[in-house]
Amino acid sequence: MRSRSDDIRDRWEKIREKADVYISMLSGNIRYISSPTLQDPPLNAVVVSEREVVGFASIMEEDRSRELTYVEDVRAFSASLPSYSKSLKSGLREYLRSLGKGEIVSDRGLDLRPIKVNKKSIVEDLRRVKSAEEIRRIKKSIAIARSVGEKLVDLSSKTQSELALSVEINYELMKEAHGLPFRTIVASGKNSKYPHHSPTSRKLEGAVVCDFGAFYDGYCSDLTRTFFIGNEKEREKFEEIYDIVVKSQKSAINEIREGVRCGELDSAARGIIEMEGYGDRFLHSTGHGLGLEVHEDPAITPKSDERLNKNEVITIEPGIYLSEFGIRIEDDFIV
Repeated sequence: MRSRSDDIRDRWEKIREKADVYISMLSGNIRYISSPTLQDPPLNAVVVSEREVVGFASIMEEDRSRELTYVEDVRAFSASLPSYSKSLKSGLREYLRSLGKGEIVSDRGLDLRPIKVNKKSIVEDLRRVKSAEEIRRIKKSIAIARSVGEKLVDLSSKTQSELALSVEINYELMKEAHGLPFRTIVASGKNSKYPHHSPTSRKLEGAVVCDFGAFYDGYCSDLTRTFFIGNEKEREKFEEIYDIVVKSQKSAINEIREGVRCGELDSAARGIIEMEGYGDRFLHSTGHGLGLEVHEDPAITPKSDERLNKNEVITIEPGIYLSEFGIRIEDDFIV
């Protein structure tokens, strides 16, 4: 049976095939090549070269980096705030000089003059296609979130406000989850027309949109459920719009397969909503990639020419946002 350290070392080898020297400084990428089960990596940078793999951490995180990541060679730098960034760059510059010649690339724009560093997406591309072990963890994360989704109506009957329901959702998630990948959204009544609403003391009434997920063993899920409470004057309109969003999501789901353009998925969902006359009230993209982070490549947008690969994990989340209320439905899918 393969160990997690074997998987990490395989990732290092794949990076070496694409770069002489690779510097990772983005949190999700650092996790992918050093400590994928952690929610917040203790390392600030990881350098993969033909010769070795070296991590850079503040002196406060030096011991934790050695204990909790698969990078054995950890270099510490000053943790004092005024020189934090300068100290990290100085350490990187000094180390890179010791490596000699070869192209140096990074996952973010990095000024290490006089050393030239080119920005290049390497790990982001590797992260898109999930291994069987990654899919197993993501499925568990989804299962945790789905089980909470099935309790939402019951939970709402015990609470009086958006904020109270969000606390109940988080409590239920954390019975099994290892963390929350993002702040839970609960939006009621007119607040539901805001896709990124923050919960308030508003009473639960009318449309209630709940957007939440679980972080489990390093991987995320992302679901949105919408239901209706009281306010019978709006119920008929709610049900009409809800049915349109369901049809929109199903239309996109039917197009999920290896090789399809992400723009086609978006069109499948958006086309239904446009046909019903609400095209200008679908305010965001149809979905996004999912994995170590809640938002990853690919982006499922109207103009995206990227094509889906087998074993990518994506969300499909169409929505309609009117002046009275909003509705969004979101689920996670393995290509």
